[in-house]
Amino acid sequence: MSRKIELVFAAFFAWFVYGWLTFDIPEAFGLDYNMTAWYAREIDPIFRDPPSWLKIFGWYAVAYGPFYAATAYGFLRRKSWLPYVLLPLTGMMVATVGTYFVEELTGDVQPLNWTMFYVLNSAHLVVPVLAALWVIARMRKTATVSASRPAVPSAVPSATP
Repeated sequence: MSRKIELVFAAFFAWFVYGWLTFDIPEAFGLDYNMTAWYAREIDPIFRDPPSWLKIFGWYAVAYGPFYAATAYGFLRRKSWLPYVLLPLTGMMVATVGTYFVEELTGDVQPLNWTMFYVLNSAHLVVPVLAALWVIARMRKTATVSASRPAVPSAVPSATP
């Protein structure tokens, strides 16, 4: 069961890479791209003329892409360095996506289609938090199991970098 959960997280972060390539990159660089134009027209009009805070967050989103890819790969291959990538990424995403949600809920320019807004954006807030909690729980479980075993020297490391 735990492997299936890890594969689901890997799939979500791989999907985030796709969204990064098709939305975040064109939006940050001001490219007139059908996906961003459709999103601004049909779902969230704030992207028609984004305020400066949203443009700044767009540059953060540009930086997320490699971290999405590394996180997907880390879950897929069960890499020991995954927490060092995932936990800071989760903190950054909660800060920026959380701010975006608060602005959308309380700001002057609100989404036109709330259902699609939540469908397309909630995973960017919920999935990283759930993945971070999963990784922390797995780390604690591994540490507890390791602490309960007697120390036996081994020539083979237990986790691959």
